[in-house]
Amino acid sequence: MNQRDNSIDILRGFAIFAMVAANMSAHNYAEPHPFWFRIYGSFAAPTFVFLAGLMVGFTTFHKSYPLSYYLKRGLLVMLAGACIDMFCWGALPFATFDVLYVIGLSLPVAKLVMMLQKWVRVGVIGLLFLLTPVLQHYLGYNEAVAEPSLKLFLSEGWQGAVVWKQFLIDGWFPVFPWLGVSLLGAYIGTLRCSLPIDKANAVFAFGGTVMLTAGIVLWVVTKPVLVEREGYSELFYPPTLLFFLTFLGGVFVLLAALYYVRESKLLWFFSVYGKSSLLMYIMHTVFNVYIFNVFFGTYTLPGFAAVCMAHLVILWFIAYAVQYLKKGKKLPLVLSVILGG
Repeated sequence: MNQRDNSIDILRGFAIFAMVAANMSAHNYAEPHPFWFRIYGSFAAPTFVFLAGLMVGFTTFHKSYPLSYYLKRGLLVMLAGACIDMFCWGALPFATFDVLYVIGLSLPVAKLVMMLQKWVRVGVIGLLFLLTPVLQHYLGYNEAVAEPSLKLFLSEGWQGAVVWKQFLIDGWFPVFPWLGVSLLGAYIGTLRCSLPIDKANAVFAFGGTVMLTAGIVLWVVTKPVLVEREGYSELFYPPTLLFFLTFLGGVFVLLAALYYVRESKLLWFFSVYGKSSLLMYIMHTVFNVYIFNVFFGTYTLPGFAAVCMAHLVILWFIAYAVQYLKKGKKLPLVLSVILGG
């Protein structure tokens, strides 16, 4: 399988639908958020990070891109995250560790790890997950994220945030365990390419069902303590092994199932989002900061759903227009990364 797999774009599109609702809810959805909504919003981040790695595995299997290819793309993704921090949030870049940082970092790291022997790859991925609760226990997990102001930094200097700790374990998307999610995606990507697709999907469907079922049962039995951060109510604060067991199980099941319905005209709607996922993230953040957080209030579910759908419709037309205009054109690397290609 060396053609573009539309099922991956559809899965990204699902994640964008969840991401828009989850991110808007911090300012536009009255709290407390119902548990079903917290589950829904929690689907986006692990899917994005996992698929970023999966595409490294895919290209590593089919194409002989050098490490520099992934370094350039990774740096551009991280630069996009830095620009969002500075120009949207007024925050010092590389301090809170936004999701684009861990995705950008994971691209060259995944390429390097995929060059190792299989047992070493599994060991690296396992360590990133297994060390997470250990580091959270001994270093402590701060519920609040310190967000140093860029303006204050330029005028007064460093403000004392423990950036290295946020980078490792308690930023928005710390290396432990989110880097492991992307590396797992890269491993699964090579496995999906090396096996006959029907066999690969059967493995993912079975394994994902077992993971999802076990995760739900353990979740009900253990009732883990969940926190919210600044109105964001996803279930990965803190990121736990139980969370990833459950949600990655769901991603595996969808990864297998969507392959067989990838030509559906209804699902094509979602693939438009997925083909320009980074652009969708950037535009969504800009709209949130400068429009929805400023001119819109806090609503109960019907009002919030209406505002959210209006935002999603606008984003869809932006994505569709961009894809129409760039069709058949070879874009510079920067535009290719941002617009999708």
